[in-house]
Amino acid sequence: MSALQAFEEKKRFVHLKELLRSANHIQKIKKGTFLFQEGMIANELYLILSGKIQTGKIF
Repeated sequence: MSALQAFEEKKRFVHLKELLRSANHIQKIKKGTFLFQEGMIANELYLILSGKIQTGKIF
């Protein structure tokens, strides 16, 4: 079973699947760009189509 199939089988994500289909905005982001920080209110959803991301905590 692929990760996508496993995701689609979860009933709690039924509405999210349609939302993702309607989101047709693809954005290229430069290396080193901060997307979000701890404590920020989430108003974006990022799906990584290619490349790598780094997560961490700055003290």
